[in-house]
Amino acid sequence: MQTLLRRTAAALAALAAAALAAPLLAACGPKPPPVPCPQRPVAGLAVAVGDRANSPAPNLPDQLTSMVNAVMRQKSGVTIITVDGKPAVFCGMAFNPDQQGINPHNKDALKTYERNFVSSVGAELRSARAVAPEADPLTALSYAAAAAGRNGTVVLVDSGLQTVAPLDFRQHNLLTRDPQLVVDDLAKRHLLPDLSGRTVLLAGIGYTAPPQQQLDPATRTRLVTLWTLIAKRGGASTVNAVTTPNTRRALIDDPKVSPVPPPQVNTVAVGCGTTIVLPDNGAVGFVPNTARLRDPAAAKVLLSKAATWLDANSSATVRLDGSVAHYSNGPEGLSQKRAQTVADVLAGLGVSRSRMTVHGDGWGPYPSSSAPPSTDYDQLNRRVLVAIFCG
Repeated sequence: MQTLLRRTAAALAALAAAALAAPLLAACGPKPPPVPCPQRPVAGLAVAVGDRANSPAPNLPDQLTSMVNAVMRQKSGVTIITVDGKPAVFCGMAFNPDQQGINPHNKDALKTYERNFVSSVGAELRSARAVAPEADPLTALSYAAAAAGRNGTVVLVDSGLQTVAPLDFRQHNLLTRDPQLVVDDLAKRHLLPDLSGRTVLLAGIGYTAPPQQQLDPATRTRLVTLWTLIAKRGGASTVNAVTTPNTRRALIDDPKVSPVPPPQVNTVAVGCGTTIVLPDNGAVGFVPNTARLRDPAAAKVLLSKAATWLDANSSATVRLDGSVAHYSNGPEGLSQKRAQTVADVLAGLGVSRSRMTVHGDGWGPYPSSSAPPSTDYDQLNRRVLVAIFCG
């Protein structure tokens, strides 16, 4: 009996491999009878995906082939979650030849069932579409985790640009924030998906389609890091990110998704009498409540233009003024320390410290240094000014 079971399992695995030899999304050849796909989750593999506005038509990762293969070996299932403003279970397909009344000795019947299952998975993945406006991949990831079950596999195929709370990238300059701090905040508020024991694969993160503007490489990398940390902090046993570019256009433009303003390209205008404004959401930004630069390398690149000009104009002097948000602790100390950090970068680039003066302005200046706290002005107040004087 055990020998027979082993032979049957081996035959099933071989048939699965054969069925998956072709790409999962291949749509050629005669259409086989579809495998039923009711709107209820099935444990095993859960894929959060869906054509939506502002995100490229999904490029399903090659790893899905082996994942569906594993589903058939384990006789589990595939659940598809749509990624839109209100994620939902699109369909769930269980792979169970016994329940279909297929004789395990009938290799032809098994092979046909295998082919139909793979084809149906591909067809359903291709037909998943957004229904609700906006985009909420965080909730989609949470639903996928619950559908896959512990020890299951979760795949998120999306740009990762969420437009609803609690991860609305249109708000609070989230695209420029330290990913670890963003995840810490989500964890503190118990808003992370429970991915305990799951294997997670991320694909397409950071790649967009018009009217959403493209993200620069640094922002895209930061976004991939953020979603990777979300999965890890959620308890995932393994997290991998497929970073293959996806430059396809979106297949649909309705329901609408609000564009996320990308961080402004960092530029500086240098000359006598100019003042360089270094906002905290730019290249010279700081880890919250510290004077540590988020990206020292990016800050050095941006400030190098000023250093080069100052090197060629040795009589020019520099005044650095730091200011912070109203709710920051120790405003005078922190604002001066941040200005000093910028001065240190300039000094490292060859600007003599004797040509620089450093000041901390504390809170303000928007709307005024004596105004009550207001989140409307906090980001404007997080900055360092570099004023250049000649003569």
